[in-house]
Amino acid sequence: MATETVKDNRNTTFGDEKSRYLTYSYSSPPKSPPPSDALKAGQIAQNIRTAKAGLEYYNNKNNVKFELVDPIISTGKLWDGAIWYHCNFRAKPEGQDSSLTKVFFAELKVAKFDHKSKTAKYMCTACRPLAGKTTGHCEMCGDDAMLHPTTGFRHGRYQLKTRALRPRSKGKVLQGSKKAKVVESVPFGPSYFPTN
Repeated sequence: MATETVKDNRNTTFGDEKSRYLTYSYSSPPKSPPPSDALKAGQIAQNIRTAKAGLEYYNNKNNVKFELVDPIISTGKLWDGAIWYHCNFRAKPEGQDSSLTKVFFAELKVAKFDHKSKTAKYMCTACRPLAGKTTGHCEMCGDDAMLHPTTGFRHGRYQLKTRALRPRSKGKVLQGSKKAKVVESVPFGPSYFPTN
């Protein structure tokens, strides 16, 4: 534990000179504990779940059969009102040797979570092999270990910005016809009601 002496700048008229100094004791912030085995197991399970969901989407979309070789890394964040995942994994064509292994990127969203069975259904918005130019950073992941394509994914590619409400006109817009019509606005309050 370290101690620090700081001069008391208050204008005191009593006591001796030593009372004008305050002594603060502080200790360095505690170090975070190493990840537990349960935390590591949870991360590995998340890597496998997201990789399998992304690979299933890729196989169905492209009428191919790839099999999972290695779920590399995944990150899940609450982003724009939903839980989104980015993941990298290695996969190879089914029945082929490992020399044809490709690294993939997938972006998934939790579409439905069943609290009773504690299972989630994922909606995959992007899954593609990483070939060519990649970037190691996105606003959602913030992790340089995750490889991202330069285009082709939605969340985290750009910084999340709050959206302003559209400006309101002074008139009301009537719905129901093919062309919306702007009519005069009617003030609401005591001046609206006639005083006969």
